[in-house]
Amino acid sequence: MLKLRGFDVFVDDIDVIVKTEEITRFEEVLRIYNFKKDNSSTKYPTNHFYELSIDGVDVDIMIGFKINTDEGIYNFDDTTKVEEIKINGTLVYLSSLEEWLNAYNAMHRKDKVSIIQEYLRHK
Repeated sequence: MLKLRGFDVFVDDIDVIVKTEEITRFEEVLRIYNFKKDNSSTKYPTNHFYELSIDGVDVDIMIGFKINTDEGIYNFDDTTKVEEIKINGTLVYLSSLEEWLNAYNAMHRKDKVSIIQEYLRHK
């Protein structure tokens, strides 16, 4: 999401958030891929978590993305405003920077928090 917006960050995988109400349609599409479903993380008690590799690129797909914090469970808001961009003719939706700022704060990802805060200050 940050890389696609032009931020200078290292990306080692692609994270995809799917809206909860889209799970049935999503799982139908996912059947053609060799994927692993894993919902056992204590740090990320996400409702549904899938891992797969497409052309050597690791993809993590989350439905009902949650983060366990000292203050309780942080629920990623997948209803917040999204930005639409086109990549090679394909429409891609990006979650809001503000929501990712909240998520990165919950994950204690200070590097990503700083990048987003700096950008939002000058926006």
